[in-house]
Amino acid sequence: MLYAYTSSEKQNIFQERLRQVPWIDHVGNGSSFGIGTFNQTTYKLKGIEEVFDDANQLYLDYEALKAYGIETSIGSVEVTGRKTIINRTAAEKFANVKNVSVEELIGTTVITEPEYTSEEGQVGFPFVIDGIFEDVNIFSLREQVEPYFITLSPNVRMAGVSIISFDSEKTDLVTDKIASVYESIGDVLPLEIEFLSQNISSLYTQDKQTVNLIFWMNILAIVLAAIGIIGITVFLVIARTKEIGIRKVLGASEFHIIKSSVREYVLYITIALLISWPIAYYGSKQWLSNFAYRIEIQHLAFLIVGLAAFLGTSILVGTVALNAAKKNPVKSLRTE
Repeated sequence: MLYAYTSSEKQNIFQERLRQVPWIDHVGNGSSFGIGTFNQTTYKLKGIEEVFDDANQLYLDYEALKAYGIETSIGSVEVTGRKTIINRTAAEKFANVKNVSVEELIGTTVITEPEYTSEEGQVGFPFVIDGIFEDVNIFSLREQVEPYFITLSPNVRMAGVSIISFDSEKTDLVTDKIASVYESIGDVLPLEIEFLSQNISSLYTQDKQTVNLIFWMNILAIVLAAIGIIGITVFLVIARTKEIGIRKVLGASEFHIIKSSVREYVLYITIALLISWPIAYYGSKQWLSNFAYRIEIQHLAFLIVGLAAFLGTSILVGTVALNAAKKNPVKSLRTE
């Protein structure tokens, strides 16, 4: 799905010609999805004084409804007349407030912006619930699905925005055809196309940058830690050259020398993990709390990281210790 932008004057002829393109399924008008929250509104149910402020008002024509693939309870939608549908979250909330079933909400009057009163004395902007649609994530996954009101009308126009659904396997052909149609209408404005997938991806640009930064910082930390471990091990092995030589003379095997060297690091790694685990858990939990829909932190991941740290350190320390253990003990004692 994509959005094509034209001037308002050329929008109708542009859409009529697009509907003749074989790979295009629907061409409609209305609100864009996959962007930041907009059109937040207050509302109340007729006959109930409590005012809520957690809804978003959207507008679509019937072709845009089909383009988005939104399932509604009104069945096959008519292309004439004005209707308003609410999402499942709103329906369940209203049913709870009125103490009725969701199905009984059809025909209920909702008043948006009830704090406004017209010169004629009308309070807010009332509408009647004509149907219910299933919940969809219209905005970022950071946002919890709230009550959404969609006004359906064949006369909806959104500043030259055309909502286009098409065969995804013909993307290149469709975009070329859109460009060709646009050129044929002689619009004074340059053609602008946005893909819904790109809009959704842009919502998480900062998160992707943060993840990449953390990834490379972790890589750098691992490399520096490895260099530090190797440096300290080499220093300690050199300092213990005589000890290693004596142990070999007394019959110690290479495996025994490696094991004694690795064992010294086990305590340090354990202390480091006990300090880092709570910090990593807290940081991950705080970052995930920014999303209304998120995964749960698996403690198994921390165990795997801990085992990997033990294994990596053992390999590094063991390699240095093995090199020292293979040296001639007589030469080591003579050097000392």
